[in-house]
Amino acid sequence: MTTNKLIKIEDLKVFYDTSSSLFNNKKLYVKAVNDVSINIYEKETLGLVGESGCGKSTLGRAILGLRQLHQGSINFFENGEIINEKEYKKFNKKNNQIIFQDPFSSLNPRMSVGDIVKEPLDIHTKLKSIEKTDRVKKLFQMVGLDASLIHRYPHEFSGGQRQRIGIARALAVSPKFIVCDEPISALDVSIQAQIIKLLKKLQLELGLTLLFISHDLSVVWYIADRIAVMYLGKIVEVGAKKDIFHNPKHPYTKALLSSIPVPDPLEERKRTKIILEGDVPNPANPPEGCVFSTRCPNYETDCSLSEPMLSSINNKHLVACHLIE
Repeated sequence: MTTNKLIKIEDLKVFYDTSSSLFNNKKLYVKAVNDVSINIYEKETLGLVGESGCGKSTLGRAILGLRQLHQGSINFFENGEIINEKEYKKFNKKNNQIIFQDPFSSLNPRMSVGDIVKEPLDIHTKLKSIEKTDRVKKLFQMVGLDASLIHRYPHEFSGGQRQRIGIARALAVSPKFIVCDEPISALDVSIQAQIIKLLKKLQLELGLTLLFISHDLSVVWYIADRIAVMYLGKIVEVGAKKDIFHNPKHPYTKALLSSIPVPDPLEERKRTKIILEGDVPNPANPPEGCVFSTRCPNYETDCSLSEPMLSSINNKHLVACHLIE
C-alpha cells in the first residue's frame, strides 16, 4: 500500500427513481449513496462493510461507471495526476474490473470458460489468437485451475471453481483496480477461505488495488488494509483496520463488531453485545440529522438536528458522529 491516490470520490450521490405513477409529477428517489467522499490508495485493499441495502454495491458499481451519478465526482489518478475526461473511458474499461457476487449467474452458460476469460482480451487488446490462448492458460494457472479445462462450460464446475474463473476474467487485461462485490457470500464456508487467500496472494503479487465489499467483518479483518463502514448510503467511519477493530468510535461500528462471534465459549459469555432496536429507515426518506439517530443507543436531541460530517480523530481515522469530540 502506498500514499498515492488512485481514486478520489467527492460528494457522490447515486439515487434511484422509484416514481410509480405516470400522473404523479413528484419524483421519489431511493438515496442509495448519499453524499459520500473517500479516497482509495494505490495497492491497498479497502474493506467496505455494512448491512444489506446500505449502498455498498451501488458505490462499487458507480466507481466503475455501471451506475449513473446523481451528483458528485469520481476522479482517477495515474502517476499522481488526474486523468482527463478524454482518456477516462479508455482507462476505466481497461484498468477497472469487477468480481461479481454470484459465480453461477455471472458466467455465460453458452460460452466455454476459456472464451469467457478471453473475451476482455478480444475487446481491449490486439493480441494474436495464439497469444490470447496462452494468456488464458496462464490466467487459469494463476487462479489455481488446470489449463486443460479451458474448453469446458460453466455448468461443469463447482461454485468455487466458477469464482476462480470470474477472478481470471477480471485479471485478463491486467487491471489496476478491482471491485470485489461480496465475492464469497454465495460459496460454502470451506471454499470461502481458499478464495480469500487467493485474492490476497494476487493482490500482493500483482500490486492490485481492491475495494472489498462484504458484511462479514472477520473476512474483512483478514484481507483489508483500511475499512470504511457504511450505513444508509453514508460513510460513518473510516480507518486502518486496527483502529476500526480495536478502537471503534461510531456507535454503529461498535454494534457491528459486537456481533462477531468468538470461538471461545467463556469469552463469548463475557462479551457485551449491542442489540440495535428497530429496522433500517427507508432510504427514500432518511432521518433528519444523523442517519443513525433512530437506532443509536447513545442518541441525544442534537443528533436529529444536524448531519455530522466525517471528522478526523487522527490522520487516518475519520468518524461522523456528534458525540465524538
